[in-house]
Formats: sequence, structure tokens, C-alpha cells
Amino acid sequence: MGLAVHNSSTTMADNALVTLHAPIDDWFSFIDGSQLPSFPSKSIVNPIPRLVAQQNPMSVDVTRYGNNCEIKAAFGTVQPGTTKWASEAFLIGANRSGRAEVQATVSANNLRIPTMLRMSIEIEVIKATLDIKEIMRRGRKGS
Repeated sequence: MGLAVHNSSTTMADNALVTLHAPIDDWFSFIDGSQLPSFPSKSIVNPIPRLVAQQNPMSVDVTRYGNNCEIKAAFGTVQPGTTKWASEAFLIGANRSGRAEVQATVSANNLRIPTMLRMSIEIEVIKATLDIKEIMRRGRKGS
């Protein structure tokens, strides 16, 4: 899932950041690219989490705290009147269709009061049966 931020003001937004807070339920979860194995991988060990200081300044990071999840998307500078997309996406895994309620906060170094809003993410599960050959083909193509 991709995130974008639109700067409707007449002043640039310095170090714009969107933070999503969501409860994790037993039917869905969020992950970022650092939590995926490199292709091919037989490892069942989770990769080492990225350190915040080493991240791309325009990255997306998903962190789990017990039954809650925090998704941070850094956008850098957003010029007035423009929309900027996060450079990375995050993934949602679910075993059934449903709706996830999320609390969003938009902040920037020069935004006096962060903007807070509630969001709903509609999740539609599409089930497919794949054989090993098809899984390998999709893994190579990244689709």
C-alpha cells in the first residue's frame, strides 16, 4: 500500500512525516520491505530490523508493539501545492476481507500543530492456488 501527502498550504513542509497507528487483529498484519526475505531464501529467521539512523530519509518503516502497529512514512520536503508519494510501500497480509481502523498523524518540522485523522483501510482478500513453478516465476518477476 502506498502513502501520499498533499501540501495545500503556501509554505513548504519541512521533513513531512505521516504516522499510522493501528491495532493488530488476528486476521491482518502490516509489514515493510525489510521484513521480507531476499529471493531466494530458505531462512525461517526474521531479518535484522533496520536501524532508524540508517534508513533512507524518505522511507517507510513498520514497527509492531504488542498488539499495535506503527507505520511511519517520511516524505522529506513537500513543496506548496504539491502531492508527494512515499518512496516505499508497506504490505498488508490478511486471511479474510474486512476493514482496519487506523489513526493517522501528519506532521512536519514547521507545522505548529500536527493534523490527526481517522482512516479506514478496506482489505479484500483474493485467494489463489499456486504451484511451485508459478511461485518461482512470480518471485523472479517481483509480481
